[in-house]
Amino acid sequence: MKKTAAAEHPIHEVIAERWSARAFDPVRPVGIEAVETILEAARWAASAMNAQPWAFVYALRGEPGFSAIFDALVPGNHPWNENAAGFIVGIAQVKNAEGQPYIYGPYDLGQAMAQATLQASILGLAWHQMAGFDGAKLTASLGIPDGYQPYVVASFAWPGVAENLPEPYKSRETAPRTRKPLAEIARHGKW
Repeated sequence: MKKTAAAEHPIHEVIAERWSARAFDPVRPVGIEAVETILEAARWAASAMNAQPWAFVYALRGEPGFSAIFDALVPGNHPWNENAAGFIVGIAQVKNAEGQPYIYGPYDLGQAMAQATLQASILGLAWHQMAGFDGAKLTASLGIPDGYQPYVVASFAWPGVAENLPEPYKSRETAPRTRKPLAEIARHGKW
């Protein structure tokens, strides 16, 4: 299913066709090679002073890590993630070596996740990033060390059929994509 953005100005088709799908193929596995390609794209994201303050924990369907990540999701994310082929947890360094706050970690993780998102789209995968998870539970179950914090869980699979989703997810899947107008978010010269 394609949901091409109705862009106000020309954008690359990879960006225009990227969207947060929930309909996942429950049978077809995603191989480790695809996951490594997605993470390689993330690895080459820009970062402040080239610090690369991101880390990732990933797991595929059927692995213990998959269950640990799934169990940390909020209940509203369970119905449609039951068919996910895997998860990637995006983790940012939030403290430097001296234990002081590292403010650029979350921003740089966002850049890495954006590149991962585009790479997943290029591969033809359905990809959905979520903030709906229990961070403390995820930190404990995945052994995330002090100074790092999970910020996002991305689920992925080969595209599925929207009609197979329960409501309200089916309606969300088939609804048109919308964004605020550019004039509402961009200011020229000053606010």
